[in-house]
Amino acid sequence: MRLAVIGMLCVASAAALAQDAARRSPVTTASPGAKPPRAGIILVGPAAYSGRPPARKLTAAVPFADGEVPLPRPRPPEAGKGAPEAPPAATETDAPAKAEAPAAPPPPSACFVALSTGFGVVTQLPPINLPNGCEAPDVVQLEAVVVSPSRRITIDPPAVLRCPMATEIVNWVREDLVPLTDAAKLDLTGIENYDSFECRGRNRVVGAKTSEHGRANALDVRALLLAGRKRVTLTDPEADHALRDRLKADVCSRFSTVLGPGSDGYHEEHVHLDLIERRNNYKICQWDVRDPTIPLPPERPAEAPPREQASQQPPPARAQEQAK
Repeated sequence: MRLAVIGMLCVASAAALAQDAARRSPVTTASPGAKPPRAGIILVGPAAYSGRPPARKLTAAVPFADGEVPLPRPRPPEAGKGAPEAPPAATETDAPAKAEAPAAPPPPSACFVALSTGFGVVTQLPPINLPNGCEAPDVVQLEAVVVSPSRRITIDPPAVLRCPMATEIVNWVREDLVPLTDAAKLDLTGIENYDSFECRGRNRVVGAKTSEHGRANALDVRALLLAGRKRVTLTDPEADHALRDRLKADVCSRFSTVLGPGSDGYHEEHVHLDLIERRNNYKICQWDVRDPTIPLPPERPAEAPPREQASQQPPPARAQEQAK
């Protein structure tokens, strides 16, 4: 009996609450074709008095069939075709490295034109401009000296020199060296070049002044090359003394500096020639034309008698006769 009364009270309370909620909600007009609203749910029990709306389950706004993937909308025709993607900008690392072009030789100088006109086989080179004072204008490579249309004296290997220095070498070979060797019955074919241009200090000493070799203004001569693979080494004491003595006189009259054996210890195996400019045209000529060394007799043994006493003693044969 009590349960029936409580149920009737609950039903009456729920109906009153529903009427009150209907009064407060705004009245809307349903659009044509719209689905009618779902019927409200009347809660019976304590949840009806909590004042909170019942929990609802969230669902997707637009339902799709199982496995269906939505596709993008098609591009409008008026939009035209998309612009092509621009290629990536090239960077410095992508660009190929450009090799530095070698310096072009300057126009032929008057010295080069005169030297190459029937006097020497030469090639023009770019000017030298290196650190430590290694600088030289008007540089040539001297390969041979033209003595006649049928005869050339080679420079082995070719020498890199200033044109004025190369010209003086050519004049020395043509005017002095060839007549000298021809008179000595020597078939001269070449000159052994020990050193020409080399960017370095004097005598290859670190910190020394720049050598004339570093200015392409010097040539080191080691030997005269003859036919049949023969040679005359200028510093060889066994070579002809008169020939080397005449060579010394000729080069000392032409060049500013001549250094050979006996000069400074750095030129014992070759002869240095250069055209350095000094005050009052001062020249240096230091070359000892040496002769073969005569071997000395061996030292006297310590047990030998003094020389005076030995000279007074009779020879062994005479001593034996006296003993008889």
